[in-house]
Amino acid sequence: MPLSASSRYLREADRIHITDRLRERATVRAIAAELGRSPSTVSPEIRRNPDRTRPQAAAPGPAPTAPLRRAHGRDQ
Repeated sequence: MPLSASSRYLREADRIHITDRLRERATVRAIAAELGRSPSTVSPEIRRNPDRTRPQAAAPGPAPTAPLRRAHGRDQ
């Protein structure tokens, strides 16, 4: 018997819950148990959307302009 779409795919609310719990450093197994899902359902979601599941890193500093100028000078 095929799975219905609602049981086969995660809802947006489930994805938000995964994101929140990962930020709290919960394990994949704990998150899956809270959602009533298998860990094998939750872990691909984490791999597919790594930016949503990790706290945002600080913005990088300014670009290194001197090496870029030297590299552009060689192109000509």
